[in-house]
Formats: sequence, structure tokens, C-alpha cells
Amino acid sequence: MKRFYIIIPVLILSYLSYLLLINYRVEIRNLIVKGYNHFILYNPIPIDSLQVNANSFVFKIKIYKGISKTNKTAGILIEGNKILVFEQNNIEYLVKKYNLKRFLRDRFNSKINDYEPIKQVFNYKGDIICLLVFNDEKNKFISILNVTRKIEVFRSINLPNSSTIDFNGIGGGVTIYGDGVLLAIGVPSSGYNDNISNLARQKSSPFGKVLFFNAIDFFKQRKNIYDFKIFTSGHRNPQGLLNLSQTIYEVEHGPNGGDELNILSEGKDFGWPTYSFGDSYEGFKYKIPIDSLNVKSPIYTFIPSVATSDLIGCPSILNKKYYPYDCLILSSLRDVSLFLLVIDPKKQKVLSSEKLSIGFRIREFQRELKDSIIFSTDGYGVFKIDDIIVK
Repeated sequence: MKRFYIIIPVLILSYLSYLLLINYRVEIRNLIVKGYNHFILYNPIPIDSLQVNANSFVFKIKIYKGISKTNKTAGILIEGNKILVFEQNNIEYLVKKYNLKRFLRDRFNSKINDYEPIKQVFNYKGDIICLLVFNDEKNKFISILNVTRKIEVFRSINLPNSSTIDFNGIGGGVTIYGDGVLLAIGVPSSGYNDNISNLARQKSSPFGKVLFFNAIDFFKQRKNIYDFKIFTSGHRNPQGLLNLSQTIYEVEHGPNGGDELNILSEGKDFGWPTYSFGDSYEGFKYKIPIDSLNVKSPIYTFIPSVATSDLIGCPSILNKKYYPYDCLILSSLRDVSLFLLVIDPKKQKVLSSEKLSIGFRIREFQRELKDSIIFSTDGYGVFKIDDIIVK
């Protein structure tokens, strides 16, 4: 009888905990992420340099002096001889740097109160462009701003209230394309087969798409800031974009497994939220991506997930080594590694993938000079691939 009295409260507490987890999973996850980021940011193990041995070459990597700590970065900019690092949660720095307080107050009837409102910052022809999240009780939308000229380039319509809204899925990969820019916008959802995820395949929504903007869109106030042009659709959480000799590479986070490397072609649908090699966290299964008239499959899938984050072209010494194929470096968060990828762009086939263990989460790349690559980390600062020695 005593056991019965013990079991009943345990079952009730377990059920209440389950309800709490289901209804507040996004808030709980954000608290965990915030605590983890805070710990990593203020308790990193100092690393000045490291040497990474690959199969046929050696990477020599050194820390960028003066930037020993970095939180989740939204962009790395080079301004003269200085490097500017923009962190996703440091909206105060962005506002102060570009004197945005009055502009934001006059332009928006909403507060920027998301924990990590800055999703991307990049330099386009000398002007600084940023992708921001506005997330309060009444307003849930994204905006692209030219902070140099105080121009709003684009704004999404307000999302409907939903328990699955999670702006961590916005992504924000960017690359130059033709006379404009490709900018990747993910679906802000933590759910499975919900109304937010389904926006990825709806032409009326910018979410779950790679969008194209003409150069003039960034420099002159547009008449319709809600207007957008879809380049590709069906994306979940696109983190990195790279135009390498007119081949557009894209990496995105899958669900439970299924991180994708894609080659983009205008007008193609990449299948989310119907197709994936991963599984949903709730245990549901997706359809396996198969090339068809309607859906394009990835050229490579990481299982288990490595949390792909960014892409950049290899330095010339490696380009020469792997010519005539494309040579890319891919960064990862969960797998704390770089991946050297050799790809046949004509056959859209990955010929080799070499993992280079670094030991910390790698967020974003930037090319300092013609052949110099720098990258940001979660907590450990900014590093530079200082030298490459071919064995």
C-alpha cells in the first residue's frame, strides 16, 4: 500500500514534467543554450595555436590577437587592418556602431527582444547589411537592413502565434550571385509537420527559401519591402552559402541527422519539410530525398549530424592540388571539425570528405586576403589558417 502512495505522486510529477517539456520546450532549450554559451564564453581553455595534420598536408592555425573570446557570431567584417566581430546576442554593439537607435525606434513598432536577434552581418560593396529578428508578444518577423544608409531592404509578414516558433532556425547564409546577393532564410520552427515548417514550400512565404536581391535593392529604399524573389525553396536551416565559379553550394542543418550539402539551381525545391535523411525529434519519419521533377536531393548527407555551419573555397595551394575539381572547406559546430571536400560540380558528386579535428565549435569563415582564411568559434576567439604545408 505504501508503494502505491509513492508511485502515484511520481507518475503525476512525471506527467506534469512531460507537459512542461512539450509546452515550453523552446523556452527550456533557450535557457540551456544561454547557460552553455555563457559558460563557454567565460570559461574557455586558452589556445594560441594548433597544428592539424591531414592525409597529405598540414594546417598551421593561430589565434587572432586581441579577440580571445567570441560568443555565437553573426558576421566577421574586415575594416582596414581591424576585424569586427558581430555576435548574435550583442544588439547593443550593432546599434551603437552604426547609430541605429533613432532609426530602429522610428522604423519599427516592435522591440528587438529576442535573445539572439542578429542572424547575419555582411559587407556588400562597402555597405553593411544585417538580418535581424523581431520577436515579442505581438510581432514575429525578420528584417534585412542596410545599416550604413539606414534603409530597410526587406521585411517578412508577421508570423502567426505558434508554440513551435523558434528563430534559431533562420540560418542566414549569404553569397554574391550575378548582379546581386543570395540570402538564405530558414524556417523558424522547432516542430514536426507544423504550419511554420510548411512555409518552406509555400511560394507566398520567404521562410525556408534562398532569396535573390538585386544590387539596387540594398542601396535605394524599395517601394515594397515585403516583395521577394525565390531562388530555391524547401530548406530547413540553411547556414552556409558559397558561389564557387558559378556553382552555388549550400549547407543546412537537418533534423535528428541529415545535415545536407546541396548544389543549388534556380527554381528547385529541396523538399523540406517532407523529405530528409534525418528523423524528427518526436520520432516521426521523413521521406527519403530522391531526384524528381519536383524535388532535388542533396549531393551529400551527414549522418549523424555534424551541425554544418559555413563554407569557403580552399586556398590556392589546395585548389591546384585537386584541380579540375572544386575544393571546399566546411565548418561544423557539433563535430568541432573542419571538413575538406573535393567535389565534381558537373556530376554533382562528392569525391572525398576529409575530417580535420579542431576541438571547438567553428561558426563562420571570412577571407582576409586573397589566400588567407579566418574563422570564428564559440567561446575561443577568431583564428587564422596561417600556413598550409603540402607533404
